[in-house]
Amino acid sequence: MNLLQVMVALAPLLVGPLVPVDPHAPAVLIGVPGACALFWIVAHLRVTSLARRLDRTGNTRLVARADRTLRVATWAAALVVGGSTLTLGYRESVRTIIGDLVLIDEAIAFSPYVLTLLACFASGYAIERRLQDASVLRSLAGGDTLHEPLSRWGYVWDRFRHGTLLPILPVALMVGVSESLQRIDSLGAWVVALGSFSAIALLFLLTPVLIRWVWHTVPLAEGQIHEMVQRVSRAHGIRFSSVLVWITRGRAPNAAVVGAVYPMRTLLLSDALLERLPADEVEAVVAHEVAHARRAHMPWMIALVASFAIAGEFVLARVDSFDATDFALVSLGTLLAAVLALGYVSRRFERQADAFAVQHLSGRASRRGGPRGVTITPEVAGTMARALRRVAHAGGLDPRKFTFRHGSIAGRIGAIHELEGLDSERLPIDRTVWRIKLFVAAALLCAIAFASAQP
Repeated sequence: MNLLQVMVALAPLLVGPLVPVDPHAPAVLIGVPGACALFWIVAHLRVTSLARRLDRTGNTRLVARADRTLRVATWAAALVVGGSTLTLGYRESVRTIIGDLVLIDEAIAFSPYVLTLLACFASGYAIERRLQDASVLRSLAGGDTLHEPLSRWGYVWDRFRHGTLLPILPVALMVGVSESLQRIDSLGAWVVALGSFSAIALLFLLTPVLIRWVWHTVPLAEGQIHEMVQRVSRAHGIRFSSVLVWITRGRAPNAAVVGAVYPMRTLLLSDALLERLPADEVEAVVAHEVAHARRAHMPWMIALVASFAIAGEFVLARVDSFDATDFALVSLGTLLAAVLALGYVSRRFERQADAFAVQHLSGRASRRGGPRGVTITPEVAGTMARALRRVAHAGGLDPRKFTFRHGSIAGRIGAIHELEGLDSERLPIDRTVWRIKLFVAAALLCAIAFASAQP
């Protein structure tokens, strides 16, 4: 969600206004920050009231209401910043004061959204502190690991760096590189697009370094889990430069592979995941993450986005009759299409990674194929399904809730159980992903060929 919010608020700063505007209108400079402040005030009062009711009634549904209230406020801020840029010339008004400086004017125009986000995190601490206190009591009763509670500002920084800072970096980099390249008159439009997304691809390669700098991580200690990770990764021909424990203070049972290629590839396992899941389910999660690297999911997603960007720039460069409004509409249409396609492909990749984990647990544990004719049993599928179910429960997630990049936990569990009785080497999701990759490769090659042929 934070990635989508960042794109809604920041991407229009790259496109510019859809219609002619008066860049000197002071109402825009006052109205955008004022509206964002109003959204936060309303959300803060609502969350404070819900926190008091939670103390009186103990109704846990109030937690979800508070979360929705804060999400609505931050989405409203993102829409106001992005919408005012497209229709009211908000960025141009900022430029009349500070000048057209690469990324500086965009950063100032983007700041009302960021400040609203930080203020909402601070307001949400009223609920978070009560959840932390309840978690301590549950840990004491169940003998689980105790974690030191976060202060208000520690919580704000923790939420911002883990949930928002990384999504900001690639979008900001695309805006900065594109704006810099556009100032070089000798470069064609498709070169600008290719340069922007090449910078993002480089950023993805360097993500493990950014992760260590932005997130709180420590190396995974030698032991049973470390040996299991090495065994699974070797079985599928995948190497990690490091295996890190992501310190979430027991709040986020999760895992991730960051970095597209070795040696810029790192495996992250959260402390909550290691604390809450038994060893066989941790192995299933590790196999899921290894699948993303083994099936090269990240490079294919980069290729998908690049194909849309190059195609969009090719259209803009070819049609001389486009005015500023047409340019903005084509740019936004390309961006929307790329985002929707990325979500669709990402959800299929997640399903393939789930299936890969089931294949691994079924004994197909070699990159050279493993045993032939292995049938997926309910017991093996159940291990992966239980891992997902336990992750949802430990993280306080609604299994039915749909997410843009992963779908719903319940949907993924259902897809896993549909694998029961199938040959582990002939899974429908593998054929689906093969067709997706074929389409992405063809789209990228066509986009590059057409763009290169422009006069």
